[in-house]
Amino acid sequence: MVVPETTEIFVPCQNEDLMVSLTDSYDIIMNLLDNFNNYFVNSQSAKTSESCFVAAIQAANSIIKNFGGKIMLFQASPTVSRHPMLQVKAQSPQDLHAKFGSSNEYFLNTGNELAHVQISVDLFIFTTGKNQFKNVQTFADMARQSCGSLNFYSEFDVYQHSMKFTNELYTALTR
Repeated sequence: MVVPETTEIFVPCQNEDLMVSLTDSYDIIMNLLDNFNNYFVNSQSAKTSESCFVAAIQAANSIIKNFGGKIMLFQASPTVSRHPMLQVKAQSPQDLHAKFGSSNEYFLNTGNELAHVQISVDLFIFTTGKNQFKNVQTFADMARQSCGSLNFYSEFDVYQHSMKFTNELYTALTR
């Protein structure tokens, strides 16, 4: 689903119409997964002004809230820190607990809401460069509250992390 506006989520059809049976649509799903990289080849050069991470959570919640299930989110964009709920914390040496704690209650509350409707969230978070900020503790609140998992790959390198990522993704898909 392409979402042109990240602040107001619009689901174009009934939730049931966006869900497919794995046994009936196996070939289509495998084709999607095989060609997934090709869909974003030209978008790497385009500069995105913001991440749709929060919008993706809201859209997925609205689609599967009547069924329950698992949401798997992969977050590699450095621009998610521009979201007001994920801003870099002030560098105050006096208050270490505030520096390393969760920056806001949004993901904690979202995790509670998702758990209430039997949805768990597995997060796969990647950083790609030195000193790239990710507010992992704030993300962890949502995974923890919804009984999901958080997988963090600092300075992701395909040669160093590929086996770890493959194993953790396999574990998340099969449990």
